[in-house]
Parts: sequence; structure tokens; C-alpha cells
Amino acid sequence: MLISTRHAYGAVLEGPDGRLGALYDILFDDQSWKVRHLLVSRDRWFHGRQVLVDPAVIERADWPNRKLSTRLTKEEIERCPGPETDEPVDLQNAGQPAQVLVWEAYWTGVLDSEQKAGDSHLRSTKVLNGLHIHCIDGMFGHVDDFLVDDQSWSISNLVVETRNWWPGKHLIVAPSSIRSIDWEDGEIFLSLTREEVLKRPTYEGGAVKESAVASR
Repeated sequence: MLISTRHAYGAVLEGPDGRLGALYDILFDDQSWKVRHLLVSRDRWFHGRQVLVDPAVIERADWPNRKLSTRLTKEEIERCPGPETDEPVDLQNAGQPAQVLVWEAYWTGVLDSEQKAGDSHLRSTKVLNGLHIHCIDGMFGHVDDFLVDDQSWSISNLVVETRNWWPGKHLIVAPSSIRSIDWEDGEIFLSLTREEVLKRPTYEGGAVKESAVASR
């Protein structure tokens, strides 16, 4: 099943002894496009401690009810590492304020840039929404969402919004169509023309089957 990150955020993580937290962000490797961590907030309103959870521990995803089942217990989730142990590269430049505040402050652009050592390929799906899309023949739109395969736990597709060019269009583009990415300027360059992108499947929200995307 492919699930939109926008739909996935807020899904409740449940273990054998009850509610463990809620999904706050999805972190992936920008070379393999594999999901490396689920960032889970232990507090219902996202203001408590956050932990990194390996997606491999998710045993069942019930997206209609926005629930993720895991074998982890409350005691085990408390022992999971915090986000500061493996920050997305965009947040490695942000200094070291405490947990939730550093994430929210980064998105509003108020943090100073100060390079820290860390993984240069770990990315946050929340931070990367809004990247500009360029086709071979010019600018086309921006990233509005990501589709995650909940079996392989990888980024299967980008959802590209073309509102400024073709109103109402949300199109699905595979990472294999990306020619290069300028992370600093927030721009993605595709190896496709605008006409070719317009022929890509449209996306209407929520969860979809991989076969449905492939056949459209």
C-alpha cells in the first residue's frame, strides 16, 4: 500500500500494552529513498519527547483508522533514541535547541546556520515539502507530498502540485525521474519535459495500491 505522508502524520502507534505515541515525521535516505526512521511523538499534542523508531518494527498499518501496530512496549519505546542522535541534514545546520522547538523553528526559518557533523543524506519529508520542480523545458510546480510504500518502507513517488501552471493537478512522479537535486536552493530537476509529466498518474489523496499507480 502507498500512503501519503500528509495522511500518515498523526497516525497512532500502538503496542501490546497500549498507545505509544503518534507519527510526527518520516525520515529517509536521499540516495536509496529508503525510510530510515519514523519520528514518533510520545505526547498526544506533539509537545513531549520524540523518539526515532525503526519502520521494521511496524507489524501492521491500518491507514483508514490511522493506526500503526508494533511489538514494542511502552518501556521499550522509552528506550528508543531521540532525534538528536540522527538528525536530517537540513536540521544539522540548525544549532542545538531542544527537540520539538528545533523542528518547528527550522520550518519557520528562524534558526541560524551552523554546520554540524552528521549524515549528509538523511532527509525529513516535512522539511522537503515545497521544493520547486524543474522539467527539461522549465519550471513546473513543487513537491506537495510523498507517497511511502508501507511494505518496503521506501519513498515510492513524489506528489507534484502544478497549481501555478495547470490548476488542480497533483501528479505522481517516481524518484527515478529525478536528474539532480539542489538541496541548498530547494530545487528538483527532472529528466522529463512538462508534457511528459502531465501524462503521469494523478493523485487524489489518502492511500492507494501500487498496482493502481502503475496502471494509470
